[in-house]
Amino acid sequence: MSVKAQKDPEKLSYEEAMSELESLVGRMEQGGLTLEESVESYARGIALTKACRAKLDRAEERIRKLDEEGKLSPVKASDLRPDSASRAEPAASAAASPAASDDFGDVPF
Repeated sequence: MSVKAQKDPEKLSYEEAMSELESLVGRMEQGGLTLEESVESYARGIALTKACRAKLDRAEERIRKLDEEGKLSPVKASDLRPDSASRAEPAASAAASPAASDDFGDVPF
């Protein structure tokens, strides 16, 4: 099916768009597409990705509006994803420790 005959990504459900995107990626990874098919597939993939992101953003906004009691309660990004700085701290503190960088006593040879 050509890109022009396909349904508008915004009219697909999130699950439909993701399923089509996964199928599209699979076909592209298998190879065998012409240059034109590859370009059309890439463009369709971008459109599907944008539609999925927009649907996720709208869902996040709806979640932000309601907490357990039905009151307005914004969701912080830090509540949804681990903070990258907090993940880096243990590695940074271990690297700064002289014992961690100079102790080769546990090397078996």
